[in-house]
Amino acid sequence: MLVGKAFFQVKRDTLHPFLVQIPDVSVEVLGTSFLIDATISDQSAVFVKDGVVKVSAYDQDEILKRNQKAFLTKNNTLCRDTILNIAIFELGHPVISLSFNRTPLKEVIKEIEKSYNVTIELRDIPEGNMITTAFFENSIDEVLNELSSLCHLKYNKVSDRHFVFYTER
Repeated sequence: MLVGKAFFQVKRDTLHPFLVQIPDVSVEVLGTSFLIDATISDQSAVFVKDGVVKVSAYDQDEILKRNQKAFLTKNNTLCRDTILNIAIFELGHPVISLSFNRTPLKEVIKEIEKSYNVTIELRDIPEGNMITTAFFENSIDEVLNELSSLCHLKYNKVSDRHFVFYTER
């Protein structure tokens, strides 16, 4: 079982299938190069650079092709999406994947701050915003735009690493 992050380049061999097990997910290689990231707590992700990979989890299957990814959400749903940032295939590139299910905004902000190494201030934000969303290899700007939309808030960029959310009055 793989725990961590690994990049594979595998030639197709139907007599000897190449299988990789990560927590809760099985990956069957159908001839490809791909990245598996099982370092994210509560979540694993498979990113296909070239070729085809079959990802299985909890009686769900996804066939991934070039520049596609699959990830398992906290509620054990297997999702497929397009890879937006091909730098993901560099082993040193951080893979940031976060998912929230009815999580208070303040907790979401703490996780984003920790994951993206940024500071986010909440100015005069009413309590009670519960967030249900997921972010997978998104830029900090994409994450902040999503939160802004979900919570009907505005934000300012103070610097590259400092942001302030506020309500428009």
